[in-house]
Amino acid sequence: MKNRISLDLSNMEAFKELTNIQLGELMRAVFAYASDGTMLSEDADQAVRVAFAFLKADVDAERDSYKRRCERNKENARKRWAKRNKSKSAHKTSTPKGVASPVLQEKTATVDYEKLVAYWNRRVDETKSSMAKVLNITPYRKKLIEERLAEYNNDNKALQKVLDKALADPYLNGKNPSKWVADFNWLLKPENFSRLVESGITAPNEPKPQAIKTRITEPDLESERLEAQRHREEIEFTRAEQQRNNLLAATKAADRNPNCLQAKMAYNAYKDGTLAKLGIEWTPKTAINDTERRDTEMAKRAS
Repeated sequence: MKNRISLDLSNMEAFKELTNIQLGELMRAVFAYASDGTMLSEDADQAVRVAFAFLKADVDAERDSYKRRCERNKENARKRWAKRNKSKSAHKTSTPKGVASPVLQEKTATVDYEKLVAYWNRRVDETKSSMAKVLNITPYRKKLIEERLAEYNNDNKALQKVLDKALADPYLNGKNPSKWVADFNWLLKPENFSRLVESGITAPNEPKPQAIKTRITEPDLESERLEAQRHREEIEFTRAEQQRNNLLAATKAADRNPNCLQAKMAYNAYKDGTLAKLGIEWTPKTAINDTERRDTEMAKRAS
């Protein structure tokens, strides 16, 4: 999701006045903004800058929706593990008098990256997994390890158990139609890790390859459908708000200068009903008068 952008086809009509050179400059600017946030230069062509404002709104809407979705997934994972840890602690025997309860003891926040990576590399050999060993502990991998350990209250063994389940899974080791093989980074990404935890993957010595594959590749379809629908609605709502603000600005610009590019965009949106759909009341008087005058002349010639 982070590596993709989608554009609203309703902008096509507004951009038909642009030349091929202007369109090329516009698309380069959109890709640069979506990639690293680089804004279009103030020295760029006026028409390109106006069109860029519309497409920037689409990129921002999709990015905000993706960010909210990631935060929601992270919060759901935190709640699940908090509930699970609470359930486990309720079944523990009472602690002798004078001894601090292990549940109440503060756990160190220090992360032993080398120990976890060494465990992974050793288990790759022991299980004869097709997954690659970890050769370097990059900042990105450190971040993934820290985030996943935080979900387990820094319990290294709990995280190792999930990794063992993944290493034992045939589907993740290339026994799938595309021969794809998972790796350390992929497993620790939040969306993938949550699916691994929730899928009930069997640990070693509990072989159920077909059931494992089904649970990983086909999670709760209804939940997935609802989540996708909610995601689309978020994007559409944000995009509509951005489009409404842009078209409001275009109508104001059209009132000042009926011949500017924004005026053409506003007039096209008026003709195809977009303004009415977005609740914008505006009448392009100059354009209407020109059209009426043209229709009247044609009627006179016909008579």
